Amino acid sequence: MAIRIVPASGLEKIFLDGGPSGTYSGGSLLTNEQYSFQFAFTGIPGLSPAWAFAQLGVESDISDHLDLYLVENVPVALPTYPQYDNGYLRTEPGLYPDPLFPLKDRKVKVLAGKWHAVWVRTKGEIPPGTHKVVMTLSAEGQEPASAEITLRVIAARLPEQKLLYTNWFHCDCIASLHHCPVFSERHWELIDAYMKLAGENGMNMILTPAFTPPLDTPVGAERDTVQLVDVVKEGNRYSFDFSKLDRYIALAKKNGINWFEHSHFFTQWGAKAAPKVVAEENGQLHRIFGWETQADGPEYTQFLHQYLDALIPHLKSLGVDRNFYYHISDEPVEQHLDSYRRAKAVVADQLKEYHLFDALSHVEFYEQGIVMTPVAVTSTVSDFIGKAEDLWTYYTGFQSFAYTNRLISMASRRNRVLGMQLYKYRIKGFLQWAFNFYYTTLCREVCDPFRSPDALEEFPAGTAYQVYPHPDGPIPSLRLFVFQDGIQDLRAMELLETAIGHDAVVELLEKAGGTIDWTSCPLGDEAFLAVREALNAAIEQHFA
Repeated sequence: MAIRIVPASGLEKIFLDGGPSGTYSGGSLLTNEQYSFQFAFTGIPGLSPAWAFAQLGVESDISDHLDLYLVENVPVALPTYPQYDNGYLRTEPGLYPDPLFPLKDRKVKVLAGKWHAVWVRTKGEIPPGTHKVVMTLSAEGQEPASAEITLRVIAARLPEQKLLYTNWFHCDCIASLHHCPVFSERHWELIDAYMKLAGENGMNMILTPAFTPPLDTPVGAERDTVQLVDVVKEGNRYSFDFSKLDRYIALAKKNGINWFEHSHFFTQWGAKAAPKVVAEENGQLHRIFGWETQADGPEYTQFLHQYLDALIPHLKSLGVDRNFYYHISDEPVEQHLDSYRRAKAVVADQLKEYHLFDALSHVEFYEQGIVMTPVAVTSTVSDFIGKAEDLWTYYTGFQSFAYTNRLISMASRRNRVLGMQLYKYRIKGFLQWAFNFYYTTLCREVCDPFRSPDALEEFPAGTAYQVYPHPDGPIPSLRLFVFQDGIQDLRAMELLETAIGHDAVVELLEKAGGTIDWTSCPLGDEAFLAVREALNAAIEQHFA
């Protein structure tokens, strides 16, 4: 069995039954960019055995700036919703590439007639100039196989990220999949590890469960308690211990996450009730608020007022009060205008100097002054453009026909194109509901994404998470890295804007790749990469 190795871009997805579809020889990047590419490999069928272990070698003057991962496959039963478009690579059940396992011993298994890939990603500050990367696979009794790519590093740096970006961080899912008690020392270690991976990949805001988030929960049910604020109730008075909250904030900041979104004050899809809140009362810990608690009722109103009276000075003492955003209720629709307005009124006065924002689809919430920082779903964000100055956007798995998304079955350019869209429309922030959601619909069952990446066929695979829960800690997905590539594209556009202006940058992008709007994407990986090369050429002209 002879070995074959072929370079591939970071936009390719290498399936077991097919190698790279295009040709790739390298590309350009800025000095501080995390640039991804791959080497795909297979065994050419011949005499037995039909497999071999091969030692992987990397030869480059920048080898210390390269991280290597083995791309593995997961069994996808539900790759799409019934309605899909031509932005998917495949629409049938099968094995799909997604998790990235760090390559520690540089040994891989080569199978005859089956393709795998090594994912390579740059790190740190790389010296400007031209750098070759040669990868070799050597198996006993076989001729070594090698392939090379060339990276051209431009003498310019990506600016600091302006985009506020959060994927909802689910602490209960970490405890469930790693089988550890909530807020045990092992749980805190894992929270730290998940935060680290998030922060390294552009996530600079984090869902902060002061109280257990009232998300994806059936009426009358509750999720495991992940309440960071300890509460003591004495009659109508409440006292608060912020020790766990402080630890969470400190861990986030250590990992480069400096913005915080306070968990929702009211229940999802209507703002009709209080979230689950537990407190110590008469020496006993029990739930004091929940689905039975009217959102704007006197007891919960009194509680929130006392809580905010204690919280805001505490956050000021930590120097982070201006880095907190606050949620009222998730995904209200038109019929919830009145209940949402009443719920917001409970906290509006105390939070009038701070950002209140929520994921929603109806522009009426902005037009009526109810939500001043709307997080508009991508399918209706156009209704807000030109009206809302502080505009965010978001998507779920439902925005998977025509719109950008990061499902496992989609072409990676469909994931990465978001950076261009955010730039053109001057979007301030991006939110997605699941960095690590490992439950089925409404949190009914725990679900291991290694075994069922589509939550037992309830979400198209990849909807609900970007990282995998390996026993040693989180494992990245290639979708996480590709999304970060899109954020880096955005930062490169912002750099060029300082030289030629926003409109000229958009004109350059559209000349190279076609119209940019919420439902458009350059056709083909090579066309997409050509847009970034055109952007880099302009940056080199003005800055290098």
